[in-house]
Amino acid sequence: MAAQVSERPIAVGDLVQVILPPPCGCPSISLGMIRTVIAFQKSVGVCVDCKDHQMAYRAVLDGPAPWAHWVIQPYRLKRIPPLSELEGERTEENMKEPA
Repeated sequence: MAAQVSERPIAVGDLVQVILPPPCGCPSISLGMIRTVIAFQKSVGVCVDCKDHQMAYRAVLDGPAPWAHWVIQPYRLKRIPPLSELEGERTEENMKEPA
């Protein structure tokens, strides 16, 4: 049986990974980025490539310079569960000897 991780909403303090491009469809340098959520805010975002402006509820992610904070829509993020949530879960797999 596969381990089931709770899919609770993303909250401040969560470690997240950017898994979707921006809504304008431009390629994004943030794809795959792993950061910590430090706040949520309603703000206007501007695509660095096409300059598309979009008002949205966004997660503010902590990050290194030159970008001190990334502001990204929560639907573009996947929460990375802390190890404490995964510690008690085990998977049952039959081990086979190598050939």
